Amino acid sequence: LVFYYGLRGASLLTVHSQYFDTLRFQELVKVQTAQVNRANAVKAQVEAEFKVGEAAEKDIYQPQADALNAEVELLATKSRLAKAQADLKATIGWEPKVSPALAVTPAPTSAELRLIRDELDPEGMYTK
Repeated sequence: LVFYYGLRGASLLTVHSQYFDTLRFQELVKVQTAQVNRANAVKAQVEAEFKVGEAAEKDIYQPQADALNAEVELLATKSRLAKAQADLKATIGWEPKVSPALAVTPAPTSAELRLIRDELDPEGMYTK
């Protein structure tokens, strides 16, 4: 019996960790996409400066390398996301539903707090 509950707890911890890894990589893909966009904007700016004679040809190479490195990092992050999703699916046995857009839950309004405190839990059994 102890073994069962220990195994169940370990399984829940595994699912928990894999789920949050999936969410983390999902957000990292967004960050890396922004990095690619920024690197491409810098590269375009330096190339434009070169065309009008304000930059030397050698000045183009570093922004090009940075843009390519950003794309490699984006691909690596997408790969890690796919692996995290596959690991989670293998553990739970079905396709997980991961929110495409995570948002912070807003704090309750004063009316909602009044409803919770006065009507739903007037004795404070769950809110204290």
